[in-house]
Amino acid sequence: MMIIPPRSRTRTVWPAVLAALVLLGGCSGPEVDAPSDAAREATDGEEPRTLATARGVLEAMAAEYQKAGSYADQGTIRFYVEQKDQSVDETDAFSIALVRPDKLRLEVHQARVIFDGEKLHAALDHLPGQVVVRDAPQRLTLQSLDRSPVLAPALGQGFASHLARLVLLLADDPLEHLLEGVEEPELAEPGEIEGRSCYRVRLRRDGQAATLWIDRESLILRRIVLPTEGLVDSAAGQVQAASLVAEFTGAVLNPKIPPQAFQFEIPAGAEVVRFFQPPHPADLLGKQAPDFQFFDAGGDAVSRESFAGKVAVLDFWATQCQPCREMLPALDAVRRKYAGNPNVVFYAVNIDPPQTADSELSEVFSGLGVQLAILRDLEHYAATTFHIPGVPTLFVLDGNGVVQHYEVGASPKLAAELPKTIDTLLAGGDTYQAQRQQYEQQLQQFEASLDQAEAGGEALPRGEPVPEVEIAPRSQPRSFRLEPLWTNTDLENPGNVLSFRRPDGGWRLAVVDAWRRIAELSPDGELVALHEPTLEPVERFNALRTATDAEGNRYFAAVALLSGQQRFHLFDGRFQPLWSFPPDALKNRHSGIADVQLGDLSGDGTLRAYVGYWGQVGVHEVSLDGQRVWGNRKVPNVQSMTFTERGPDGTRRLLCANVTGALAALDADGDLLPPVAVAGRQIGWIVGADLTGDGRAEYGALAAESLGENEAIGLALAGRNAIQVWTYRLPDGVSRQPVEPIVPGRLALDGPGRWLLPGPDGSIHILSAEGEVLDRFHYGAAIQGLATAPIGGRPALVVASEEGVTAWAVE
Repeated sequence: MMIIPPRSRTRTVWPAVLAALVLLGGCSGPEVDAPSDAAREATDGEEPRTLATARGVLEAMAAEYQKAGSYADQGTIRFYVEQKDQSVDETDAFSIALVRPDKLRLEVHQARVIFDGEKLHAALDHLPGQVVVRDAPQRLTLQSLDRSPVLAPALGQGFASHLARLVLLLADDPLEHLLEGVEEPELAEPGEIEGRSCYRVRLRRDGQAATLWIDRESLILRRIVLPTEGLVDSAAGQVQAASLVAEFTGAVLNPKIPPQAFQFEIPAGAEVVRFFQPPHPADLLGKQAPDFQFFDAGGDAVSRESFAGKVAVLDFWATQCQPCREMLPALDAVRRKYAGNPNVVFYAVNIDPPQTADSELSEVFSGLGVQLAILRDLEHYAATTFHIPGVPTLFVLDGNGVVQHYEVGASPKLAAELPKTIDTLLAGGDTYQAQRQQYEQQLQQFEASLDQAEAGGEALPRGEPVPEVEIAPRSQPRSFRLEPLWTNTDLENPGNVLSFRRPDGGWRLAVVDAWRRIAELSPDGELVALHEPTLEPVERFNALRTATDAEGNRYFAAVALLSGQQRFHLFDGRFQPLWSFPPDALKNRHSGIADVQLGDLSGDGTLRAYVGYWGQVGVHEVSLDGQRVWGNRKVPNVQSMTFTERGPDGTRRLLCANVTGALAALDADGDLLPPVAVAGRQIGWIVGADLTGDGRAEYGALAAESLGENEAIGLALAGRNAIQVWTYRLPDGVSRQPVEPIVPGRLALDGPGRWLLPGPDGSIHILSAEGEVLDRFHYGAAIQGLATAPIGGRPALVVASEEGVTAWAVE
């Protein structure tokens, strides 16, 4: 799907830059501040030793902010960009008021967020009818803000990755956050702001530079000159110069802030919601289509009334959209089926700008052999009225102009499914109810995902109990027989299981035990070794990842999936510890690691670790010597990750399931690619594997409608879309112990791979790559780990439970 960027009334690059960078700093006015303790140490104009270096200045500033009981500022950010054909010079205002331990007011770029000690209230100017109200944390910390699904997106993804003032006020070690990945700070020549002398500290990272202006007396941050190199470099020559400067006005530590500053009055008529809900095509289902005006090839206007009494199919498309070109022939085939029916009309509504000539559109259709009637959307009704997220997007209206169906992305089932909708409408029926219900369920699941993200994966949302689940009695599979081979009861609490091939060609099993150990089991079930790495008392892990490099050297990563743990741990092929990452995370805490994958994106045989985080930390690539290679903070609240198959150039993409709904995609350099849209689904877990042996990846995913209601789905990638090829509803409930929810495995030595899905009731579900249900049975105990492995020349199913680890020959 080709994504449609938000329209701007007068701005060109400003909104995107502001969203990423506005919250990094500010400047003061001419007020007189009390000198800091560090400044008082200076005598006769002599600079104290601790302020003689850039790091010393930063440490002294951080100390002042850390001990402050309150803080307030009002500031502006000025953005200037010089383009080939125009210049933009704009200023926006922002402000912060904070009183420890639990009160905060933040106003920035059409957004207002208030923590009043009990509740979080948030409002956006562009969604005036919605106010978010959620429970507030008992004590404001940087981590709690970073996890907030309401506030985290506003914190920005810019140079310092967090709002600088909040970092200084709330982080346990603010300099570790501010200087992450930054070269050693430099002390530049001092400067003045309205007669006040300031230190100037220059920070450099990844070829970009920012300069902090810090008051020499009060050590208050007065100004930040923010980096714009990335904007200029990414604008393909359209931007010649740019500057972005944040200024504080009235910045002061320890002010007396009246309680009224943290009061929020909900506007009359506003809806109280738990998360913001931007306009969506599903909002139109069951309602009369809004007013619009398109134009046909002759320049005549076409409106909703033009379709009165007819079923109308409107397909929004663009000339540069490859999925559109794949979908248009299928839509034309449906048109031909109804060519003799005057009560059905089909239109391809083009969203290209007016500069695109009609002849270009006709050339596209001629090349595709398509004869659909073309309309032009010259006034942007697609985005502003129909709220389409991208193209292709299709709408079906009944004879009364009511929206009965919509389709986002190119669907391979269009030719078969669309006629069913049209026939139902021609018979006087409705079709919107099921799709509307699905969308509402998706919103419920999305809310549950946000709750989990806000909790950091460490606990269920406040007040929401774990759905009770009863373990079903043992039953036998119907399509094959299980013969017990052995049971190992040496482990304290076995968990997820990983089968792997040794250098000598033999197989081993690695089992997580008691969240802190790795047990090696031989093919005959003997405990070969029990590895207990040296961890801090608070550290745990519950899953293992493995991969080999170009020389055949195997590595293992131990990670605590979705648990908010601060580090993952890398081991060599003999489970000897190599390092833990991030090395200083126990001291400088982040939002928590959600998933880790080992692999090679670039295709050069160099193995790397890919780390996905909760909150706004994003995704990071880490070399095998424990060094961060790159980080991309534009992927918030990662839940799971997987690799795509290799493209013609030998590279792969990294797909990331997160709370945005679509699958985020990153290339080998860590650059964000267009997201992979999954129409009507909120993907929480994604796994890729070549089950059929043809070198192409199949994808299994998990979409939870709400807590404890899970549905497995199969996906096939088609350009920028993920097409749903099968669905399978799993038993309701939540597993008692974290278990890999989708496991690729082989139940025949020479046959295709299968999807193995453990149910919370102790059931095991086996599906083909195409989603065919091959078997389902009950194990009789809660599943704590699941794997397959060849044992004694036969395929085996390996199950970990509270009873131990048992291998079953599959016959």
